[in-house]
Amino acid sequence: MTEQLLKHGCIDDALAAEVALDGYLREQDWAQLLAEDVQVDWRDKGQCVVALLFGRRHRGESVKTGQEQGVKLESPLLSRLLAERVADLPSRERVFQTNPDRFRREWRRAAEVLDVPWFLPPHCLRHTGPSEDASSGQKALEDIRRRGRWTQQKCPTIFKATCFGGASRSPS
Repeated sequence: MTEQLLKHGCIDDALAAEVALDGYLREQDWAQLLAEDVQVDWRDKGQCVVALLFGRRHRGESVKTGQEQGVKLESPLLSRLLAERVADLPSRERVFQTNPDRFRREWRRAAEVLDVPWFLPPHCLRHTGPSEDASSGQKALEDIRRRGRWTQQKCPTIFKATCFGGASRSPS
C-alpha cells in the first residue's frame, strides 16, 4: 500500500501509514501529531531515536486511553525520515500534511489499484504491527499491550492471528 501511495504522490499519507504501522497508532494519534510531539535524540554516526507523544494535556488533547502517552519508533530508517521531516517544521505545524478523510480516500484508491479488499480499513495498520510481532514471537503480549497503549489485558491476545493491513514493516 505504501508503495502505491508513493506512486500516486501521496507522500504524507505513505509516511503516516508507515508510522502507524511501526508505532501501532490509531488514526487520531498520527492526525494530531505536531512537530513538537516528535522527540528526537541524535546518537553517534547519524543514528537517532524518535519518540512520539500523544494526548498532550497542555493543548487540551486526549487520546482514547488518556493523556500524555507515547511510543518509540523501532525502525531506524523511519526514525531518521521523521526526524529530518520535523527538523525545519515550526513546533505547532502538523507532521503529516494530510487528514483522516484524505488518508482514507487515498488508502481506498491504493487498495483498488492493488485489488486489495476494500473492507480492510486504514485502522488495520494499527493491528498489523502487533500481529506480526506476536506471530513472530518478537514481543511478549504484555509488551505489545503496553506499546499499543491498550488498557484491557485481553486486547493483545487477538494478535495471535495476523490482520492483513496491506502494508509491510519499514526497512531498517
